[in-house]
Amino acid sequence: MRLFVAVSLESGLAALLYSALAPYRAKAPRARWVPPANYHFTLKFIGSWPEPRESELIGALERVHARAFSITLAGLGFFPAPNRPRLLWAGVRDPQPLAWLADLVDRACISVGIPAEAQPFSPHLTIARAVAPPDLRSLESEIADGRPTWGSQVVQAFHLFESRTLPSGPVYTPRASFALGGPAA
Repeated sequence: MRLFVAVSLESGLAALLYSALAPYRAKAPRARWVPPANYHFTLKFIGSWPEPRESELIGALERVHARAFSITLAGLGFFPAPNRPRLLWAGVRDPQPLAWLADLVDRACISVGIPAEAQPFSPHLTIARAVAPPDLRSLESEIADGRPTWGSQVVQAFHLFESRTLPSGPVYTPRASFALGGPAA
């Protein structure tokens, strides 16, 4: 099975973001726009993992201890670069709490033999993917105009997801959830 660990966006905030992006979708209709139910911040991409070892991975993730925290969804950007946009993303105002949680998750995964992350953590929520190179170029001037803010949420848990790719797009199925302790920091 293909797995990843992520923080999900609450449904109300996801709906608000999706609604606010309507003008962007109109300007880039050929792009593949992510449905709001799939909005998440990936903490660790695991990839292929043997199902018989799922409980071992879950056990390692259960040992991650962190406090709940707030995030504010803010800003838009492109990967790999504005002049070659392949992916449109939304970010967070203060990435440090997500980065800290990602580091703890990475350490837990290392303990069961999953390689450490090679790249620095870059918290982003994927909004759209280009089907062809010019698909997202029409949004370049829109994105350059500022750092919109869409709202905040308290992150009270992170999740282990299974990812399956279907002709209609990816389907993410939660395999386990891990509560964060205490009130939001």
